[in-house]
Amino acid sequence: MKHQVWFDETQGVLHVEYVGTVDIDNHHELIRKLNSISRLQKNLTLVDLSEMKMPRWDRKTRQALAAELNQEEYPKVAIIGANPILRMLARTFTPLLHWKQAIEFFESENDALIWLKSG
Repeated sequence: MKHQVWFDETQGVLHVEYVGTVDIDNHHELIRKLNSISRLQKNLTLVDLSEMKMPRWDRKTRQALAAELNQEEYPKVAIIGANPILRMLARTFTPLLHWKQAIEFFESENDALIWLKSG
């Protein structure tokens, strides 16, 4: 799997980096890896989409993949590298899904980390 997940102990931030094409198999593997991480290490999460190629999943597949991830374990998520279409979709559908976490988009990792660490 090209996608990466690691916890940066010095910053206290969980990093999730998508690289290349996101197919069903490697996304399942990424979810399993995320689910194995301590809940305490998921409080501040930085997701990097700058190297990701947009998947072409149907609605049923998107719903199934979203159901595998416990959204409540990720209370504060900063996203970098998202294209304008993905940003628009996320801002439109996140409130409709009643997700409880704070999600923000940033141009730089530095800005994302500042927001994650702010009160």
